[in-house]
Amino acid sequence: KEERGDRIEVVNMRFPDPGEVPEPELPAFLGLKKADYFRMAEIGVLAIVSLLVILLVARPLVSRLLAAAPDAASSVANAVGQIAAATKTGGVITGPSSGGGEHPHVGQDDDMSPSVAAAQAAARAAGSEFEAMLDLASIENQAKAASMKKVGELVQDNPEEAVTIIRGWLHNG
Repeated sequence: KEERGDRIEVVNMRFPDPGEVPEPELPAFLGLKKADYFRMAEIGVLAIVSLLVILLVARPLVSRLLAAAPDAASSVANAVGQIAAATKTGGVITGPSSGGGEHPHVGQDDDMSPSVAAAQAAARAAGSEFEAMLDLASIENQAKAASMKKVGELVQDNPEEAVTIIRGWLHNG
């Protein structure tokens, strides 16, 4: 109240600049700094990722390769054994001839061992199977060529319809 002589005065004053306040030093655990912990975490994450890659990618690939290798090695060993048996007894294993399916064997002995005879029978069966596959492939290629020729003729006969169809494919695809 003014009768008692009370007076309020509001004055703006700046706080004094304390200067640079040093950060409080935290005690280091095991004598390592914060950057050291981040580096350790980074190395740990990389180790875990590389371990997962080895376990989930590399290991299955290697196991599949190793599982396929004995099959290939055994078939090669069988072929080498058959060739060795044929050459020891004087017989010569030849490939399939281009003729009518006959497979002449030059220098055969009449007293062939059963393994050589089996090898030659397997070669004849594989040769006829191979020739059948070649015949089938040539028939498929001829059918594809005939259908391509027919499509080409249709395009030449009806060029506007062909353009409309191709535009529709491009628009929809």
